[in-house]
Amino acid sequence: MLLFADTHSSGTTPMHTVAGLGQAVAYLDSLGGADAVQRHNLSLRNAMWEELSRLAAEPELAAAGLRLLSPPPGSELASSIVSFSVARDFMDAAELAAKLKQDHAIIVKTKPHHNPEFPDGDANWINSVRLSWHVFNSQADVRTMATALRAIISGAL
Repeated sequence: MLLFADTHSSGTTPMHTVAGLGQAVAYLDSLGGADAVQRHNLSLRNAMWEELSRLAAEPELAAAGLRLLSPPPGSELASSIVSFSVARDFMDAAELAAKLKQDHAIIVKTKPHHNPEFPDGDANWINSVRLSWHVFNSQADVRTMATALRAIISGAL
């Protein structure tokens, strides 16, 4: 009879993570499974891509230089993330993120134009915002984000 297996572990099994994994899988299943979640996330991402495309095409907002960086809906490269940039001389991405957070309670990831990851300065074109959509987001969140961006861009022009 083997009482102790040699696992080369110096600790105990974290049972809370084992139990949590089961709950996470059950929750995912309650939403229709991974494929349903992926479809939901992509639908939000695609709706946001379309909203950003409309904003970028508005002549009165042209000075912001809004440019989509993510592939269009239907692309094999599309994920639930959609990224865009604004012109460096219009607004720094970090400033845009701060306005989204302060005025609209929206938190985004940015890639500011001055980035120490590129010490040679060749990446000064990076001034982007990344929006990551997931199961806890809704179409209302897409509309809120588009409205917030329009307000911030219009107010800065």
